[in-house]
Amino acid sequence: MTNLTMGEGERAEARRRARAIAVLAGSVVCALLIIGAAWTFKQSPGRIAPAGAIIIVALYLVSMGGAFWFACRKSDEVEARDTIFSLAVAGGTYGLTYPGWYFLWKGGLLPEPSHELLYIQLIAVLTIAYFWKKLR
Repeated sequence: MTNLTMGEGERAEARRRARAIAVLAGSVVCALLIIGAAWTFKQSPGRIAPAGAIIIVALYLVSMGGAFWFACRKSDEVEARDTIFSLAVAGGTYGLTYPGWYFLWKGGLLPEPSHELLYIQLIAVLTIAYFWKKLR
């Protein structure tokens, strides 16, 4: 359909879809830049150069700030509700997981908590909770 034959709701949905694609594309570009910087500044196993670390943190903060600004600029109360719900579920999951793992590590029952694994868990739970709330 062309813009002239689309109704008001269809045009709003097309704009919403275009914004979602733009956010996704921007996220992919930022992720590729961060991965590229980590690969470029790689030193000994598991380490990167200090300049690389600064660049990666700057890229991450700018991308997260930009995504937050972009999302808040165009979100309505339903989108805000879904986002707040997913943030609460992810934060609650992290709050329940990390302290238990930490104390079991201190007690010698588990290895040291894996920060990477906890971050992946946080993002996975956030994503699942958001789409569960959004699609039900």
